[in-house]
Amino acid sequence: MHSAVARAPSPGLFEFEMFDITNLRSPNESHVQKIVYRVVDDKHLELEIVWKKGESEESEKYVLTRILSG
Repeated sequence: MHSAVARAPSPGLFEFEMFDITNLRSPNESHVQKIVYRVVDDKHLELEIVWKKGESEESEKYVLTRILSG
């Protein structure tokens, strides 16, 4: 799979869009279409993974938190 980084519309936002994929049995098979990272602050990162299957899309959203030890 190859991806391209789109120009970030705002600081701390990084979008990766899939533009080429190999070993996919069918174009309608489920695959990751896009990944988006958004830096919220020095302890939080939001992650969105967009899955595509045929013409439909679904996404998973996560908030990642850095835990600092005492």
